[in-house]
Amino acid sequence: MMKKKWGIGVVIILGCIVFGWVTTIAWKHVERNRVIQKEIALLQTEADRIRLENETLSEKIRYFDSEEFREQEAKEKLGLKKEEETVVAIKQFAEEGIIDKRETIPIPHEDVDEAGIFSHPLKWWKMFFQ
Repeated sequence: MMKKKWGIGVVIILGCIVFGWVTTIAWKHVERNRVIQKEIALLQTEADRIRLENETLSEKIRYFDSEEFREQEAKEKLGLKKEEETVVAIKQFAEEGIIDKRETIPIPHEDVDEAGIFSHPLKWWKMFFQ
């Protein structure tokens, strides 16, 4: 009888050891999967950010390659205009800080060179001294 109790005790102890060992291994796998899922989510977020950045850059490239951009840059940086356009100067009142009055400045024919472009030095002269 005593041997039987001792055998049952050994089986229970061995069962507890096996149960603890299996539980420990399962816990390690669960923890490892959680870490991997976190890393996957982080990498997915990074991939989405990079995809959005690429889309933005692609849009900028398409815009910089467009005729609209070239025309705008020619007007702003080179002072060019199309033949059918009229140049407009906007006067701003410094004390008010707002645009108050707009007027169209006609361009006399003698101010335009052979290419139909308004002469820059003359343009500056008229802007400051007339």
